[in-house]
Amino acid sequence: MLARLGSVCVTLVPVEKRDELRYSGKQQGPPWRALDMARIRVSPEFRERFELRIERMWPFPRESALERELLEQYTAMIEACGIPGAKRIARQLLSLAKQQARSDPDLPPNFGQILLEREVADDSTRKILAPKRTEGVTDADIKWWWGLDKLERRLLIVVDDWFRMAAFEKHLDEGMTKEQASSQLGKSFPVFGDPEDTKNFKGDDRPLPFELKERINKWVEGEYQYESPGTSGRLGSASSMNALIRSEVRAGRL
Repeated sequence: MLARLGSVCVTLVPVEKRDELRYSGKQQGPPWRALDMARIRVSPEFRERFELRIERMWPFPRESALERELLEQYTAMIEACGIPGAKRIARQLLSLAKQQARSDPDLPPNFGQILLEREVADDSTRKILAPKRTEGVTDADIKWWWGLDKLERRLLIVVDDWFRMAAFEKHLDEGMTKEQASSQLGKSFPVFGDPEDTKNFKGDDRPLPFELKERINKWVEGEYQYESPGTSGRLGSASSMNALIRSEVRAGRL
């Protein structure tokens, strides 16, 4: 299978021979499998000269204005962390979020307001929002989260998962066991999801509602002075970052 990038033809090799992409027009032969960008490696020379922009290659549609904006935003964020290959990583994360968002319903941009109106008169909506309200979710939080495009919501989740996995791998490289690395992550990263899900976490360590994410991000960047896990400060005495956040919400500081 040949892919044309600019004036150069490169061969996409089968999974069994995926060591690299070569500057060649010679087909490597069947059997071909579906292109899996996460499993294909490219030579450093190729990576320096070309950017693999798979979503711009037929039959995939061109990037929308929102996708270009998100790509620029997350590239800058990853670069600020000192991580090499920021644009390539941001593009891969965006591509994954696009795949996941395809199964999500298309909601109107004012869906947050619609939920608030339904909450007043509809018992089922009130029941859905009740656990979130218990966690301190406000009307503004609901409007923010449900006012995002479905791609933006998915990308926030995908990027969170990627940073957690990157930190986990880093801790393992530093000699930690999987149990130690997991414990360190719990002290460093908030976990979002269904607050009623107690499968993996109990009590105040349970997942936080996604609606709180923006407020938590602002708190971390502003009012909350980061403390290393294991210190004697607020985080050091908490069982997890989620537990600390819940205590801050109850105290009215978040």
